[in-house]
Amino acid sequence: MAEEWIDGLSSIQEIEAKNIYMVPGNHDIQRESEKENRNLRRLVDNLRSGIDNIDDAYACKEDLDLLQLKFQNYRNFAIKYLSSGCKNVEDVYWYCDKNSDSMKIKIVGLNTAILAKNDDDKQKLRLGKFQIKALAATDPDELLIVLTHHPLDWLGDSQDVTRWLESKKHIHLSGHLHDQETKHIQRGGGAKFIKIMAGAAHTSLDGFSHSYNLASILSVDDKIFLRIWPRLWSDKNKEFRVDVDLVSEGSSYTDHPLDIKTCNEVFLGEKLSNEKIERDESYSRSEEHTSELQSPNT
Repeated sequence: MAEEWIDGLSSIQEIEAKNIYMVPGNHDIQRESEKENRNLRRLVDNLRSGIDNIDDAYACKEDLDLLQLKFQNYRNFAIKYLSSGCKNVEDVYWYCDKNSDSMKIKIVGLNTAILAKNDDDKQKLRLGKFQIKALAATDPDELLIVLTHHPLDWLGDSQDVTRWLESKKHIHLSGHLHDQETKHIQRGGGAKFIKIMAGAAHTSLDGFSHSYNLASILSVDDKIFLRIWPRLWSDKNKEFRVDVDLVSEGSSYTDHPLDIKTCNEVFLGEKLSNEKIERDESYSRSEEHTSELQSPNT
């Protein structure tokens, strides 16, 4: 059903499967796997409680194999949409470079559901340093777009994850709560961070409506910004309309400036840096030559 819906939507929008990016959520896990495997159940319980360390489990093949039992069906489904340019790391997370003419972009998909189990998941989920390192290994001149199913405050190691995300120029996309929201956060140290929480295209939860976002990263006059069109279902009109709570009055979208260099700026910076190095080397050689001319004969 999910594949049929995604393929239908991508066909309408003329989006190739290789340009669809997804991460697993709590509804993607095979809950019966823990019931059928006592070792998996004990491992997940110990990792959620902190008795065992999630990074030790990643490093142990037997433990990692157990954890991946929860995602066999999801992997069989999602492999169709994993771009050939993406690097799949131990079937836990993935990343890929999607550079354009105007900017360098890295997209990272993290698995926040690896310890998901029940309705008591909040603060018991963890990424561990194994997944967090994907956030650290980024070029300072590239835009990092991070995908997770759960919001960061659902993670037991949320403070460490959040600090890495907010230390650079990042966009974080998450879901789970069925309540769409966009925040542009700037910390005292100057780091800017955009957080986008997706709504649900379909939901039966009281107090929530169907919603989705359209977004585009735009480059105008060497300035880069993220434009978001939030859409919300109007049951009275039986159609999606602008979510007026998420935009300025009279507008259909909201813009968020991105503090990142364009490729032209990066190229110019590298060119100027190389020219400076060449000037310094030339000046150094000139100084050495002058010194030799002025040295007394022996």
